[in-house]
Amino acid sequence: EENMFPFYPQGDLKDTINWQSDLSVKVALNGTTARNNEYVEENYGYFCSMADYCCKHHVRLIFITTPIWHTYREQMSHKQLLTMYEKIAQMKEKYPVEYYDYKNDPRFVSDDFIDVQHLSNVGAKKFTNILIKDINSHNQ
Repeated sequence: EENMFPFYPQGDLKDTINWQSDLSVKVALNGTTARNNEYVEENYGYFCSMADYCCKHHVRLIFITTPIWHTYREQMSHKQLLTMYEKIAQMKEKYPVEYYDYKNDPRFVSDDFIDVQHLSNVGAKKFTNILIKDINSHNQ
């Protein structure tokens, strides 16, 4: 089977990397945690512009939060997460957007991840199938 993501370690190499360690979590959080809320409203404005465009052109707009490993999720900024959920709720009040949250999805196990915030080939295929099923079931 061809590796969809050749730049990610697979198989035995993945097993030698302690991707579940506290250090791996801290490194990942350092790259994704906002230092302040300086850009929240500006970014929200961009999302509203995108939603306006989609509405005018009859495009279905779907937001998703992908699965993440529990050690990463447990150390995420609760303030940042709350802000994200508040903005999504505001979007849903204003626009016909859909939101699927897989952040806590128990169907994903360690073999589904390449690190604390990215799915492996196995996890990506699994997630794709779940997402397609969920989107299609919401269509009916």
